[in-house]
Amino acid sequence: MNLPTPLRPLAHRDFRVYWAGRLQQRVPNEIRGRVMAIFMMGMMLVMPLASLRLAALADLVGIDRLLVACGVAFGITTTLLALTLPRETAAAAREASTNA
Repeated sequence: MNLPTPLRPLAHRDFRVYWAGRLQQRVPNEIRGRVMAIFMMGMMLVMPLASLRLAALADLVGIDRLLVACGVAFGITTTLLALTLPRETAAAAREASTNA
């Protein structure tokens, strides 16, 4: 049930790319660098803390069950993002065209 090593970073990378893009869409140009620096610092801080908690949880419930639960959570999150993103993108495009 192990994910092949070359595929492991994909979930993390896609998540970071999505949120970095969202920040770039919503944050004004004047403060974008500061906001992105804080965002990246927060992401780097959370990763080791999450690893500690997930390691303890894996000891309690087993690694196989934990991987299945994380996969289900990832699938639900991806589905929800896929359902909401097109509406938000279309609304942002309409707003940009009316402001131009």
